Amino acid sequence: MFYEDLHYQSRFAAGWRTSASTLGGGGLIATERLRIFLSRAEDNTVVDNTVVGGLDPQMEGAIETLLADRPSFHAWPDGRPANWSVAPAVLRFLVEQLEPGMSTLETGAGQTTAAFVIAGTHHVAVTPDAAQAERIEKYLDGLGIERDLKFVLESSDTALPAGRGIPDRLDFVFIDGAHRFPFPILDWYYTQERVPVGGMLAIDDFIMPSVRILYDFLLSEDDWELVQAFQVTAFFRRVGARENLWDWADQKINKPHLDMVKKKAERERRLQKQSFPFITWLRSREKD
Repeated sequence: MFYEDLHYQSRFAAGWRTSASTLGGGGLIATERLRIFLSRAEDNTVVDNTVVGGLDPQMEGAIETLLADRPSFHAWPDGRPANWSVAPAVLRFLVEQLEPGMSTLETGAGQTTAAFVIAGTHHVAVTPDAAQAERIEKYLDGLGIERDLKFVLESSDTALPAGRGIPDRLDFVFIDGAHRFPFPILDWYYTQERVPVGGMLAIDDFIMPSVRILYDFLLSEDDWELVQAFQVTAFFRRVGARENLWDWADQKINKPHLDMVKKKAERERRLQKQSFPFITWLRSREKD
C-alpha cells in the first residue's frame, strides 16, 4: 500500500506541475487536492525506533474530534479556506510524544497547534498570519479547552534569531513554516541549541527538496536519531550535543568531500616523494 501511495502521489504531483504551468487557477486547485490526498492517505511507518503507549482517553477524544472536524485553519492567497494539515497518523503520533507541561514550539500553525494545546504543553507558534491565529483560537474556544498558547505573529527568520517570546528550553520543535529555502534550515538552526538531549524535533514535508536538505543532514549526524518517519513527516530525537571543533570537517554530511580532500593530499604527498630525487638533481645542477 505504501508504494502504491507513493506511485499515486507522484502521478498527482506530475499533474499539479502541468496544471500550475497553465493560466488560471488549475495549479492551486490541483495543489489543494494533492495536499488533501496526502493528509488522508494511509500512513505507513518507514522507520520506528520507539515504543509508545496509548493516549489518555480524554486527550484521544479531543484529537479524534479535531480529525473529524478537519477545520480549515489555512487560506489561499485569494482568501479561500484551505486545510494543509499533517496526516491523521502523524497527529496521533505527535500527541503520543507529548506530556503536559512540556515547552514546545512550532514554525507555522494549524491542526498541530491544536494538538499541542490538547496535550497540555506550554506552546509557542511562530506565524506571521494573524487571521490564521484567530481561526485556531476560535476553534479551541469552541472545544472548551484550557490552553497555554502563545502566537508570535512574525516571520520565523526574524522572530527566532531575536528570541522574541521563545523559551530558553524547548522539549519539542515542529518545523512546518515557510518551506522555501533556506527557511527550514533557519528554523532548525535558531531552535536546535534550545533542544536538550532527549528532546525531539519534527520536520514536515521532508520529501520537498528545500526541506530534504535538513532531513539528510540530521540523518547523517550523531547528535540526532531518526525515531519515526511517515510518508512526508519525520521525527528525530536529540541524543547528543557534541562541540564542533573543525567546522565543516566535523559534520558527517561533508565526509565524502573530506575523504576526497584527504585522498588528494595523499596523492600530492606521494608525487612529491617520488619526484624528490629529480628535484635534488636539478638543484645540484644549479650549483654547478
